[in-house]
Amino acid sequence: MFYCPRCRGIIKSEDKFCPSCGEKINPEVFQEKSTDKEDREKTENEPLKENLITNTSKQKFTVENLKVPLLKNKKFIFSLLALVLIVISAIVFLRSNSLSTLAEGNQEMLSKNSTSEKDVNLKKDNQEKTIEEAAEDAQKISAGFLHTVQLQEDGTVAAFGTNEVNQGDVSSWTDIISVSAGFFHTVGLRADGTVVATGKNLSNECDVSSWTDIVAVSAGVSTIGLRADRTVVATGDNYYGQCDVSSWSDIIAISAGKAHTVGLKEDGTVVAVGNNDYGQCDVSSWSDIIAISAGRRHTVGLKKDGTVVAVGNNDNGQCDVSTWKEIVSISAEEFNTVGLKKDGTVVAIGNNDNGQCDVSSWSNIAAISSGGHHTVGLKD
Repeated sequence: MFYCPRCRGIIKSEDKFCPSCGEKINPEVFQEKSTDKEDREKTENEPLKENLITNTSKQKFTVENLKVPLLKNKKFIFSLLALVLIVISAIVFLRSNSLSTLAEGNQEMLSKNSTSEKDVNLKKDNQEKTIEEAAEDAQKISAGFLHTVQLQEDGTVAAFGTNEVNQGDVSSWTDIISVSAGFFHTVGLRADGTVVATGKNLSNECDVSSWTDIVAVSAGVSTIGLRADRTVVATGDNYYGQCDVSSWSDIIAISAGKAHTVGLKEDGTVVAVGNNDYGQCDVSSWSDIIAISAGRRHTVGLKKDGTVVAVGNNDNGQCDVSTWKEIVSISAEEFNTVGLKKDGTVVAIGNNDNGQCDVSSWSNIAAISSGGHHTVGLKD
């Protein structure tokens, strides 16, 4: 393509005059010079420099083909390498500082979350015990007529007090999850639902080796077991019919007294069988009951609102519990009644010939049990 030297209009090789301005065309205009050719090549190659990516499919992507002068400049290459090193160093520095800051933050968090033994004790002092916690802890300690048994954390059992009829021979027991001390014998519930017993076996109260699927046990003069299907089994002295529990159903808790047996039903009502000379079995009108305990000749019930009801022999005032409040656990035995409050303190009423009711100074108690002539408390 040729252009008029005057008006830059397009002319053809055969034109002697410019079609646009009429200027006479010098034939030399039509002769191509090497310099003009190189200029045109540069002009034609400009799109390659501006469209490197889109042209790679048509032309091999190399420095030589692209003809980028900057990349041939050694000073530029060294500057670029130096910049890369600076960027890498900055990234390493920032990462190191971030990890250090994170470690310091974690340490500070651990320091804030950690508590000293004193802090834990303060929390325990201010923590109120729930009924569920009290019921669980109640399985760990039990007072009999003249002995006491305690469940250890490793599933073994310790016994204290008289051992005249081997009621304290529990050192070989393992995998125990609940214990109950009767008048002259001791019963333990294993994790697999079987039961062990030791002590006086005058009326077969220790004949429990065939029991299975048991979830709770209670020892009085007899032995009572609650099955997983909420039915009840019993063995031992049945002179007053205290073992006539085979027809019971929907039972969620049991308690064996000296000559009567009490059962708590799922709906919060209570059933009882056995000796009723003092009205200790008159519980059919009770409702909203969440825990029960059978004493020698009286029965105590814990209501959902934390108050307590009682029926039966009251010669020593053991049934005078109508003013009690905020109770989470109860225990009745012989001639007295004991209650655990949600703040971990304890109340007691009834016969105190042996100081079994002197519990007003107790604190941080997790479980209670009333025996024949003594009262025990398990501290938190």
